[in-house]
Amino acid sequence: MMEKQYTISGTEIGAILGLNPYQTPMDLYMRKLGLIDREPENEAMKWGIAAEHVVARRYNRENRERDFRLFPSIDEGYDYKKPLVHPDYEWWVGTPDRGIVSSPIKFQGILEIKIVGERMADQWGEPPNGDVPEQYLTQCAWYMPLLGVEWADLAVQIGNRDYRVYRINRDQELEDQLRDAALAFINDHLIPQVPPAIDGSESSKRYLNYKYPKDREPILEPTDDDILAMVDGYHLAKRQYKDLEGEISNYENRLKLIIGDAAGMKGEFGKIYWKKNKDSRKTNWEGLAMSLNPSPDDLERFTVTKPGARVFRAYWAKED
Repeated sequence: MMEKQYTISGTEIGAILGLNPYQTPMDLYMRKLGLIDREPENEAMKWGIAAEHVVARRYNRENRERDFRLFPSIDEGYDYKKPLVHPDYEWWVGTPDRGIVSSPIKFQGILEIKIVGERMADQWGEPPNGDVPEQYLTQCAWYMPLLGVEWADLAVQIGNRDYRVYRINRDQELEDQLRDAALAFINDHLIPQVPPAIDGSESSKRYLNYKYPKDREPILEPTDDDILAMVDGYHLAKRQYKDLEGEISNYENRLKLIIGDAAGMKGEFGKIYWKKNKDSRKTNWEGLAMSLNPSPDDLERFTVTKPGARVFRAYWAKED
């Protein structure tokens, strides 16, 4: 019996499997435990939600000959505060974009809508049965059992001109794999509060900064061979990175010499820009304050202390 009810949604199962480019397993772990807040909606997300209604209307218009309608209605979506729940697993939840119902009302399938940029076009095969990105495939597979349907239509708008619809059929083997992965994440990480494996991601760095905000113990003197091998690996990687930095800078400067006064260069390789950013203006508040000749008491009264962050540095012993 779970001590706390953790739920897994259609986008979160992709994060658990490492398929979500915007959320890692560590991000999900920290958010589920309340260590970080959900990312606020940015402009791209807001426009994507607005564009979903446009795609839903087109899908509805092009399928009028079929005996079905979209539920909720074309310009609505599910109430994200009330997700659908799997009939057998109360932690398995989701909010598909639309259900496809026949008359009398009976769910036939689901409609999932995606708005992506043109740079993602090569990740999509030929419709209606071609390949689709794995994070969207798993999302559709996650939603189908919530409504007890056997297929999902994945409608995607790629850029401004490319509209496609893919048919995703229900796959019991895939569903079992998704269920097992979600249960493992809940039981191995969320309930015991054991984080996913630490790696080189920003999310792991964020977790470590949260977990260990201060140095409270004396410096360690490890003798374990595995730890010493890790230190050696870090030292070698830093040296290689420094060499690569110099090589990259060399190429950049030589290319800048070729570009000269131009805005950049382009060709079959793509595009390289060397453009000047807009000038920025910033008020020097400290200088302004000092020009008013404040007293020491005034300076102390308006001084704000910002907690220092832990800084990771390495000083290597000199080699013979």
